[in-house]
Amino acid sequence: MDTALETRRIRLRPIERKDYPILHRWRNGAKWISHLSANRAIVGFDRFEDEMKEEFRRGRQLQFIIELKRTDEQIGTIFTHNWSSVDGYVFINTYVTKEFERAGHGAEASILLLLYMFDFFGVNKIYFEAFVYNDLSISTIRTAGLVEEGRFREHRFYKDERHDVLRFAIYRDGLGKFRRIIERLRRER
Repeated sequence: MDTALETRRIRLRPIERKDYPILHRWRNGAKWISHLSANRAIVGFDRFEDEMKEEFRRGRQLQFIIELKRTDEQIGTIFTHNWSSVDGYVFINTYVTKEFERAGHGAEASILLLLYMFDFFGVNKIYFEAFVYNDLSISTIRTAGLVEEGRFREHRFYKDERHDVLRFAIYRDGLGKFRRIIERLRRER
């Protein structure tokens, strides 16, 4: 395992076919549907497999399972999409199960992947987006000090209402504090 993708608590490992059942379950959950999916219908396993193929065909590049190192429990997934190698940006989406969403694992996974993308893929900027009703993500992103680059008004139609989406960015020159956080998380026992 590439140590760039782990801390003392978690590891990010590339998804495998054996992960599809849990990814399918998460994808059909209310949290995924409300925060990550453009398709808000629950789908069967065959349709899910087709969706995954389509996502990778259309612009998803890397996807990892977030695992607890001490138990190998799968607690979420994180992926990149809409990567522009010419302009030097990429988007990251993070999903952590409800049981772990307030324990910092999602933020830790996000920092691991953003450092990995800056270090190994030469990106200049990474975007994170959140719908205005996703208070936990917005709070985490703002606390981390990412720059709000835009608000897309009425971008999402969900539960019979229109909702804005906020886009945040981190730039290559703002990585110092994230490197210090990850180094501390790798050393702590």
